[in-house]
Amino acid sequence: MEKEEEKKTENVSTEQTEVKENVTPVETPAPAEAPAETKEAETKKEEPAKEEAKPEEAAPQVGIGEAIPMSEAEIAAKKAAQEQNFNAKEEVVYKMKAEKGANPIGVIIFFALLIGFVLFLPKIVSKYGSIFEQKHHYFDNSQKLPENEEKKDDESEKTKKDTYSFAKSDRVKVDELTFLNFVKSNLNNGQYTLAFSVMNESENLFDFKTKYYIELYNGDIKISEKLIHSYESIAPKSAVQVTVALNKEDYSSSSNFKIIKKTVDEYPEVTLVDNDGDYDKLTCVKDNNTMVYYFKDNLLEKIDDDIRVSNDSENYATQLAEAKQRAETLRAIEGIDSNVIETNQSGYNLKTNIDLSTTQPNNLTALKQYKYFIFHEKAKVVKYEMTALTYTCS
Repeated sequence: MEKEEEKKTENVSTEQTEVKENVTPVETPAPAEAPAETKEAETKKEEPAKEEAKPEEAAPQVGIGEAIPMSEAEIAAKKAAQEQNFNAKEEVVYKMKAEKGANPIGVIIFFALLIGFVLFLPKIVSKYGSIFEQKHHYFDNSQKLPENEEKKDDESEKTKKDTYSFAKSDRVKVDELTFLNFVKSNLNNGQYTLAFSVMNESENLFDFKTKYYIELYNGDIKISEKLIHSYESIAPKSAVQVTVALNKEDYSSSSNFKIIKKTVDEYPEVTLVDNDGDYDKLTCVKDNNTMVYYFKDNLLEKIDDDIRVSNDSENYATQLAEAKQRAETLRAIEGIDSNVIETNQSGYNLKTNIDLSTTQPNNLTALKQYKYFIFHEKAKVVKYEMTALTYTCS
């Protein structure tokens, strides 16, 4: 028991010593003297423990969390020390520069460009919209182009490889035909043509019933396509000269070309919106020639051909005489009516009306006019091939 009491006393002494180091002693008033009877009782209780070692006198304790009273001078001194430490740590973090006045000219130019862009945006979208849509690339983690973009790039690359240059006078072989000696011409009367030779490499006669087209390109951009046709058949191991009509853009912009074979099944379908009585009507115009085709159920029934020649045309008298001779030849064919109508002030019109239901196909072929299609030809064939002959059809 005595040892335990000593240990407790030492622990208390140690705690008191630690408190001394951190706490300023506070004077405690002396306790009032106890009555004599009380002293005697306390003396009797302490007698058994007289032989125990007396613990060192402990300094007055201050409870944890209790405030230590300080004088006003100590508080002022502490506050001054804190302000001195704070001011010593001050440093420049960022120095703001004085704002410069805005440049009004720059603002005006910016808004002028913005307004101009907004005004011309519809034209830009209408002209280059399709290009913009093709140039939207989305990449995955492996940085690969989307499948549709890869396909477009492959098609563009393939187009470049499959086309041939007019400048290099390339020879093109398709099936048993070889196309060569391409020459573009600007004629004096404002007409543009492309002439070339077609050689038959086979052992059989070629009669152009198989349809071949020449596609014209400016780089890898397709401009138009023209029907390759001749009424002159090609003997085996022989060649013929073929000429196709061009417009001004075809002549000036086309730099390369491609020869392709097409079947009627590859022609796009058409819907005729114009009508004349019981007939649906397709009108095709080129220069001074207007062709009107009449259909029932999208099958050709009749043709109107109107050629206008002004009296100030070169060799007008010669052209008028030839027109009258042609009208007479056409009237001799069953199902065809043709007349020259002269006007003193403007010139003449050669008008030809063909009822295909009573006209023999061989008689039409003999006229060597590709624009005269056979009875019940499909509307999509007429429109597609007339467009390929540089007519504008609607």
